[in-house]
Amino acid sequence: MINWNDIFDLYVCKDDNMKDWIKRPFINFDGNVWATDGYAAIVVDPNVCGITAPVDHHKTKIPEQVEPDKWLFVGYGDLQHAVDMCGTEEVMKETEIVCPECNGVGEVTWEYDASTERETYEKEFECPICEGDRKIWKEMPSGQFEPSRHNGVKIGEAIFQAWQMARVLRTMKMLEAYTLIIVSEPKKWDCTMFQIKGVPGVTILQMPMAALDPKTTIIELMQANPTTL
Repeated sequence: MINWNDIFDLYVCKDDNMKDWIKRPFINFDGNVWATDGYAAIVVDPNVCGITAPVDHHKTKIPEQVEPDKWLFVGYGDLQHAVDMCGTEEVMKETEIVCPECNGVGEVTWEYDASTERETYEKEFECPICEGDRKIWKEMPSGQFEPSRHNGVKIGEAIFQAWQMARVLRTMKMLEAYTLIIVSEPKKWDCTMFQIKGVPGVTILQMPMAALDPKTTIIELMQANPTTL
């Protein structure tokens, strides 16, 4: 049985500082249930998922579908291989540590050399790094690894972060369907529309990587061949 709540949870934003509508599924302008983190979205016919969600209309530019004879079909195994070729990265976790500037005291000593006298003056002030809290939050290695956020899978002109495509793979597995269909032209800077063969009423919208650096590894998915229906 498909757990739609778990599927939507893959796509909602996990940042507590964001507005409520982006942190949960919602009914959008088209009448479908949406979940998005701002970089990707899953769009599902409510008759398919049976989810009741709040109404929050947000205009979103949806790419135009190409004719079926220009669709690209990607097998689960081929996509998984491309994601694997991109490698993994250690997840960094916000961890509270003792402030290294004041060694957890909360105060630091300031020295002042007087210009009129041969004197040095000292005074205790609140630590400017931890602001007297004695601890700070710092990104630390978690010991857990995920598909790369810096390397990407290329389909057509679009390059997608490996971790984003890994999320698509998880979605396919949860839906027990193993062929991805690219139904819009994958462009370098524009959103691309995916559907999943055998699962009508489900669409995934995915933004490509916005910037590449010289160290970015790009795996071109040569298996995405045009197929005529």
